[in-house]
Amino acid sequence: MINNYIYINIANKYILLQRIKENKMTNSKIAGFIGLISGLVAILSVFLVWVAVKVDVGTWEIFSSDTSGWDVFKNGDADYYMIPMIILIIGIIVLIVSIIELAGIKNSVPAKVMGSLVLLLGIACIALTLFYYWEGVIQPVVNSGLGIDTDEAMKLYPIGSGIIAGVLAGVLMFISGLLGLASKSSD
Repeated sequence: MINNYIYINIANKYILLQRIKENKMTNSKIAGFIGLISGLVAILSVFLVWVAVKVDVGTWEIFSSDTSGWDVFKNGDADYYMIPMIILIIGIIVLIVSIIELAGIKNSVPAKVMGSLVLLLGIACIALTLFYYWEGVIQPVVNSGLGIDTDEAMKLYPIGSGIIAGVLAGVLMFISGLLGLASKSSD
């Protein structure tokens, strides 16, 4: 290390790297970046498969149907059909908050308040997507009186990629919110 810089010799060529301390990413910037990704994943999850139906006879699949979260909302005929739209709104809010965080605009809203908001929205995103899968998809089949138990219902209606993406987005929002809460006021 010479003069606060690190020189690395790669294939007889020296590459100059600044010290990490001089060019560090703050917690609020990392939180903003993770929040940005989580908002995009939440928005994307609405347009992925939420309800997948598979009927297998022996080794052959005789019927399959996929319904996106947007189709669930648009058709409006399923229980809890508003949940995909709520996830979309959560994703948009987190996206806006993350852009504000990354842009460094903190005069109007402190990072800890934005971190709390993103943390709570992450919990809501996880809870709503899992609630929709359980109460809006699995339980109506189990309670239909057709003699289908929970295991059979979960085989008939496997978890769609939109549900998985919604939960992933919620986990990323939660992490982003925790980082926002952990950021210092000088970040």
